[in-house]
Amino acid sequence: MMAYRDKRVVAVKVAGKVLRETEGTVTLPFLCEYSILLKNLESRKSSVKVSIDGKDALNGRILILEPNSSMELERFIEGSLDRGNRFKFIKKTQEIVDNRGDRIDDGIIRVEFAYE
Repeated sequence: MMAYRDKRVVAVKVAGKVLRETEGTVTLPFLCEYSILLKNLESRKSSVKVSIDGKDALNGRILILEPNSSMELERFIEGSLDRGNRFKFIKKTQEIVDNRGDRIDDGIIRVEFAYE
């Protein structure tokens, strides 16, 4: 997925390759690890919040993207920036539903940008 809006870019990558978006949807293979590429093409700083499956991927933090820069987010942030589970797309089985519930935002990546 490569969504571009108001000089902001979000892309989902698997094995270093950007996945194609079709009508706002990206299809990921089950059990793949993925990353989220964030780009700020604006001339001012941008704050970024990321949630996956309704869970704050940054553990209450906000990322700051400098003007005309990019970063790739590969994991949930837990404690420090270099610790946390990698993003992995898994099949929603009955066992998973029994363990953590069936949530309406499962499978949704949400990225929020705000300029200074």
